Amino acid sequence: MVALPQALYLGVVQPVPPAPGQPTQATVTNAASIRNKGIELALTWRSKEQPFKWEISGNLTTIDNKVVSVGNQGVDAAGNKVDYLEPTNFMRAQVGHSIGQWYMIKTAGIFQSQQEITNYTNKAGQIIQPNAKPGDIKYVDANGDGAINDKDRQYAGSPWPTLQAGLQFNASYKNFTIGIQLIGIFGNKIYDDVRRVLDSYQLTNFRKGIDPWSATNTGGKDPRLAVDVPGDPTVSINNMAQTSRWLENGSYVRLRNVEIGYILPKRTLSAAGISSARVYVSGQNLLTFTGYKGLDPDVMGNGILQRGFDNGNWPPSRVLSAGLQLDF
Repeated sequence: MVALPQALYLGVVQPVPPAPGQPTQATVTNAASIRNKGIELALTWRSKEQPFKWEISGNLTTIDNKVVSVGNQGVDAAGNKVDYLEPTNFMRAQVGHSIGQWYMIKTAGIFQSQQEITNYTNKAGQIIQPNAKPGDIKYVDANGDGAINDKDRQYAGSPWPTLQAGLQFNASYKNFTIGIQLIGIFGNKIYDDVRRVLDSYQLTNFRKGIDPWSATNTGGKDPRLAVDVPGDPTVSINNMAQTSRWLENGSYVRLRNVEIGYILPKRTLSAAGISSARVYVSGQNLLTFTGYKGLDPDVMGNGILQRGFDNGNWPPSRVLSAGLQLDF
C-alpha cells in the first residue's frame, strides 16, 4: 500500500501582542509545514494445522520527510529571510530536506603526525588547522577557505528512520500459548550529547571503553587526553559540539514483548463457578540489538525540531510480570 503524501503543520510558540495593561502571552501557531510520503505494508499468515496453531504478522513503513515551507519564521541571526529554521547551530529544518536534519562540521579521523597537520592545506596552500597537534580531531574544510567554522557545516544525516518494521508471532498448542513481538527502526542518526560531555575530559568520569590516542597508541579511536583551556584552540578543538563526531547509527531491533500462558482445564474450574482461567508470565523490553553506545537508541529528543538529540534519554524499563485471568 502506498501512503499518500500528507501535508502537516509545524507548531511554533510565538508571542502574541498584549492587550493594554496585560502581560505578553505566547501561543502555538502553524508557522511551517512538512510533507511525509512512504509505503506501508502489513501481512498476516495463519496456519490451519491442529492442535498446533500459529500466526505471524509483519508490517513495515518507509518514510520520506520533507519541509515544504517555514513561513515567516525563516529568518537568520542578521534578520535576513531564509528558507530554514535552526533550533541549534547543528540542526536545520530547510525546505527540501527532512525536518531537524543534522547540519554540522564533518570529521575526517585523527591527525597521526605533525607532518600530516602541515600537509592538510586548502588549494591556496594555507594550513587548515595550524594549531592542531598529533592526536587531535581532523575537520573537513567544506568551503575551502582554510579555516574551520560554521561556514563548513554540511548535511550529515537525519534523525528520522527510513524504515520502521514490526513482527508479531502468536501460537498455541493444546492449553499452552505464546506471543512474541519484535520492532525495528533503521536508517536514522542520533546525536550523543552525553558522550560529548563525558569526552570533554574534565569534571566527569571517563566513559567505559574510551580509547584515547597517544604516541604509544596511535590506533586510538578517541583524540588525545587534554582538557579544554579557555582561549587555547589546541585543546578545545577536540570537543566542538557542532560536529559529526557525536553522531551515531540509531538503528535497533528490540524484543518488545514475550508472553507465555497456560489455560487451565475447564473440568477443574466448574466446581468453583469459573468458566475459564489462564495463568501467564510476560516480559517487556527484554533485549535490544543496536550499535548505539548511549543508554537507549529510542531517542525522541526535545520536540519535533530536535528529534534524535540524546542529552540523557532514559531507556524504557525492563518489566517481568505474572498474572491470572479469570472469567465467571
